[in-house]
Amino acid sequence: VENVGWELAVRNNKAQAIELMVTDQYPLPVRSEIEVKLDDDGGAQVNAEKGFLTWKMKLEPRTDRKWTFGYSVKVPKERSVVLE
Repeated sequence: VENVGWELAVRNNKAQAIELMVTDQYPLPVRSEIEVKLDDDGGAQVNAEKGFLTWKMKLEPRTDRKWTFGYSVKVPKERSVVLE
């Protein structure tokens, strides 16, 4: 089992607040012997069918925001996968 985690960060350098939508994706297995489990969605709306994570937020002027998400991949010992 391999665990993968990502940290996302955004900053609003404008003088006014902005509405922001950030979309990322986690991998979906193409083979039945590989299992992918979303461990931490980071508060995102999840589309499990396509593996999309979407965050919608209002970011105040001159502020930043960080959040994380993570997943685990279970692969048989005789297989190898690249997770980057």
